[in-house]
Amino acid sequence: MSEDQKNERSIWHVYQGKLGAPLTLAVLVFVGCLLGILSRPENHLASLWLANATMAGFMLRVPASVSPLGWLLSTLAFLAADLLTGSGLFKAGILTVANLMGVAATYTVYKRLSKGAIGIRQPMSVLQLAIACACGAAASGLVGAVANPLLFDGGVLIGFIFWSVTEFANYIGILPVILSMPEPAARARRIVINSAAPIRWRGMLPVFGLFVSCMGAIVIGGPGAIAFPVPALLWCAVTYSVFVTALLTLMASAWMLISFSHSLPYDESLLISLRLGVFLIVPGPIMLSSVMQSNNKLLVTLKQMAARDGLTGVSNRLDFLDRAQEQLNAASSSVGVMMIDLDHFKEINDTHGHSAGDAVLIAVAGRIQRCLRSSDLLGRLGGEEFAILIPDRSAEELIAVAERIRHTVADSTVGLPNHRSIPVTMSIGLVVVENGNGLSIERLLIEADSALYRAKSAGRNRVVLSGAPEPVN
Repeated sequence: MSEDQKNERSIWHVYQGKLGAPLTLAVLVFVGCLLGILSRPENHLASLWLANATMAGFMLRVPASVSPLGWLLSTLAFLAADLLTGSGLFKAGILTVANLMGVAATYTVYKRLSKGAIGIRQPMSVLQLAIACACGAAASGLVGAVANPLLFDGGVLIGFIFWSVTEFANYIGILPVILSMPEPAARARRIVINSAAPIRWRGMLPVFGLFVSCMGAIVIGGPGAIAFPVPALLWCAVTYSVFVTALLTLMASAWMLISFSHSLPYDESLLISLRLGVFLIVPGPIMLSSVMQSNNKLLVTLKQMAARDGLTGVSNRLDFLDRAQEQLNAASSSVGVMMIDLDHFKEINDTHGHSAGDAVLIAVAGRIQRCLRSSDLLGRLGGEEFAILIPDRSAEELIAVAERIRHTVADSTVGLPNHRSIPVTMSIGLVVVENGNGLSIERLLIEADSALYRAKSAGRNRVVLSGAPEPVN
């Protein structure tokens, strides 16, 4: 483990500790409150309130913060932020109660719906999150119904609606970023995009398109302007991971919300429509990104299943032939190809049963793999036959590798499902070529198989070297 990795791990453990987690939570809440207060239109709620969603998200991601100390420190953080920025104790108290009720409801509902699986790993997670956000928003709205007449001289119903919509917008915009955020070590090293390719200049085109669409929305204005970024956000969703998509969606939504809030005359109905419209855009790109990521993982799994032998886990015949030919074409020095056949394997099946034969094949494949480098290629061609391609080794080295494989298998018995053990030996045919260019893997396998036949004819449990074939023009 590198020094950077050790530092990241130690930092991660500190803020997950019994004391560190509540303290970190309180600091995040306090900073989120201050940033939210800066975005408040005069004498009303913030355009973007970070503290509540940050608190709920941190509690979901770091269970150690969900403690009496965490709740106490967070309550003090809410009160301190309001009092330090000029609010009276009565107003700060009501706002703090609304914040804490919303966080508690969001945390409890999402925890129950997700059954403890925290994150945006599948499209259904977005729906679960939206329900939790709506419940948290409604809880805050109940306090808002009481607080609006007392603090802002407004009506009860409009207070409930305005507070609920505002809180829903904050939760649905911020929580996906926190819940999909990678662990520190992974986040420090790479940003995963759905295509599994490194981000080059072409990979930044969706971000540029999003920037242009947001600027166009602000310049052109009008009721339809909030929909301008949607195509670019969908482009981001099919290009980037859920975390990056959620972060870009939040940034675009917050930018437009703050820009429009401060450029329009204050009107509660208008602000309700604006905030709800902007943040109802959020679930679509995140859900699409989740679908894309799930599909890509499924494709990778299917590809691996199609390339692997179902019993031993090594390459199957088709995968071995394809990859071996690629390595053969790229080889600039000597290459060795081995054909391996287990001796008297039919007798093992006939005497001990096919389950015993399967156990032997699994054990032998594992022993062979331990004798090879990561650059060497092992495949099961069928039955008890295995093939190996080893690049960049001399003939003497390849013979030594073949003998090591043979001894590794023969020197210890193989355990069977019936708790018995049996000895297993193998015969190996080896062909070595100085340059693989112009040769086909099928031809080399035929040469190696011929050497394997001579090894069996000579008494089995041995390695026989074949002469190198001539390239085909």
